[in-house]
Amino acid sequence: MIFDWLDEQKIPELTKSERLMGVLFDLGMATADQLEVITGWSKRQLKDAREGIRSRGKSGEPKAEEQLLHQVVKQVRSIADGEVPVTENQLQWIRNGLRALAKSEVKKDEWLRFYTTFQREVIIYTLGSQGNRYVADLMGRTLGSYRELSPGQRLHTLGITEILVRLLRAGIRPRQWLNTRETTDRLKRMREKWNMEPDGQGSWEVKREYIGPHILPDASVQIEDQWYWIEYDRGSKTGEKIRDQLDQYIQLRAKLGKTIDPVVWVTPNVERTEELRDRIYPKVLAKYPESFPVPTMYFFTEGEETELFVNGEGKETAEGVAGVSGEAQSSEEIQRIQEERDQMEEQVQELQTELERKESRIEYLTRMVEENQRGKTEWEDWTRGLMEHLQNQQGGFLSKVTPGQALEEYMQNNKLPGE
Repeated sequence: MIFDWLDEQKIPELTKSERLMGVLFDLGMATADQLEVITGWSKRQLKDAREGIRSRGKSGEPKAEEQLLHQVVKQVRSIADGEVPVTENQLQWIRNGLRALAKSEVKKDEWLRFYTTFQREVIIYTLGSQGNRYVADLMGRTLGSYRELSPGQRLHTLGITEILVRLLRAGIRPRQWLNTRETTDRLKRMREKWNMEPDGQGSWEVKREYIGPHILPDASVQIEDQWYWIEYDRGSKTGEKIRDQLDQYIQLRAKLGKTIDPVVWVTPNVERTEELRDRIYPKVLAKYPESFPVPTMYFFTEGEETELFVNGEGKETAEGVAGVSGEAQSSEEIQRIQEERDQMEEQVQELQTELERKESRIEYLTRMVEENQRGKTEWEDWTRGLMEHLQNQQGGFLSKVTPGQALEEYMQNNKLPGE
């Protein structure tokens, strides 16, 4: 569905903001760089689309909030620099302004939210509760309760999206890219199809109820006529859980009695890849007899999986048996494939070198844009903190603290952004 959102011929009535909302609805969340690659839009187009989404939560004049923020920051700077004396009226005006800004930000966050990574180096965008509900209404779907993802879940979601981004950067545009929900729906339809038989009256009926593992792949991708299931593993799952997950794919293959799509496992580092491929997976296979059919499994470190898709390996799905990775090939066939792979690797390396030069320029320009955004975010955080600090001085054992002393204490403990 993700590429349908961007197809102006298939869905001509959507605005760019609505298209971006649809893309984020399918991805879950994404960085500005990822969105640029997936949409093919310029940074300016993406910025306008993001602002269009957040503007749905604005109230009053479009520029009113920006003007208020500017006035609050200007007033705080004047007080901090000693240009004007501190009065209770001034502090109350700052409090009221900050309350209004905070209320407005909450409304806009209900449509489009943004987070930063732990080092505050990358901005992550995701739909809020209103944004998700709006897209669900467009699709005619019922949306469950909204919940925020944990930092670990955010990194997992971004890692899945990056697999798609690497494909697009390598010049491979999938025919389809399905998220977990869409992949699960497709798998359900596959199970139903495999369990149908003619009823003798020109129709079909379910011949038996499916009883077996209900796996939830992280995503699936169709390249030309070949489908792949994708599992992104950050190493956060215990050995037992990952063994169960591997085992479920084998049981699914056995339960259906049909060849299933190859499963592509992607991990963030070589150590985790080797652990899955060389230690955990062999232990799972050891439970089955050698003649037991198992699905084809691939294990890659981030970035290596792209070669599988670029070279087209697995288009003819190879069924394996326990302890065997696919069908045996003659030495001549292996040599031919190796030569073709070497040629492709040289071409990929040349393209990668050219891409890195262009990415360094893009990275510089992106950093400039994000620095401006971080500066605004830091000022908003600083002023919200000031509001909370001033409110805390109005009662209890700190009630004798004057507004000037409260401001001075906050300034000592919280430097102005940019200093």
